[in-house]
Amino acid sequence: MAISERRSFEKGIIFISGFSLIELMIVVAIVGVLGFIVVPSYAEFVKDGKRSAAQSYMLELSSRQSNYLQDNRNYTDVVSDLNVLASDDVTDNYTISIVKGADGDAPIFTITAAPTSTGSMSSDGNLTINHLGVKTPSDKW
Repeated sequence: MAISERRSFEKGIIFISGFSLIELMIVVAIVGVLGFIVVPSYAEFVKDGKRSAAQSYMLELSSRQSNYLQDNRNYTDVVSDLNVLASDDVTDNYTISIVKGADGDAPIFTITAAPTSTGSMSSDGNLTINHLGVKTPSDKW
């Protein structure tokens, strides 16, 4: 806020210009409305980014499960057997688990990313992918 002073010596008039209180209130109101709109949108983008990190990790685990099956003739239910490191976005917000089983003679698996109760994704719900590549819930993938 700059206040300028201009004097006219010929007529003895002093002009002082600046921002009025109403102008400042309008600016504060506009900034408040923009903040009200932008902050929830930003939070949703952050949430989408964390979900994408978990999905990418799960896809990598699924790919490694295929390799593990070729080498060992069965899937593993131990995440560390697949030698894939999870990012902090995944470990801070999700618990990853693998359940293996059999459908007749064919081995199967399901990888689940369950949101941690303390993370920012706690209201997001579980993400799953199985041995066929079926991903649920479909609206989150």
